Amino acid sequence: MEFSVAWVTPAVVAQRLVGLRLSARNRRRLCSRGGIEVRAETYRAMVALHVLFLISLANLLILRHRIRIEEEALREATDYAERFRGI
Repeated sequence: MEFSVAWVTPAVVAQRLVGLRLSARNRRRLCSRGGIEVRAETYRAMVALHVLFLISLANLLILRHRIRIEEEALREATDYAERFRGI
């Protein structure tokens, strides 16, 4: 059975978007109650890390598709060569 990550990427993107909305709401709520945000500069680094993770998932899909095409072409070339020898 082949595992497909095609469904994982949209699911993770949706989860991240929901998480962003939730964290923004929680931040507003806590700041309105007197909370203080500590080390806000790390937020951009975490967002960049998550974006790179999603790009790597998409890249994995593309590479797997290309490898599958190359394997099929190699199989066809091998079959052709074997048939040619048999003539």
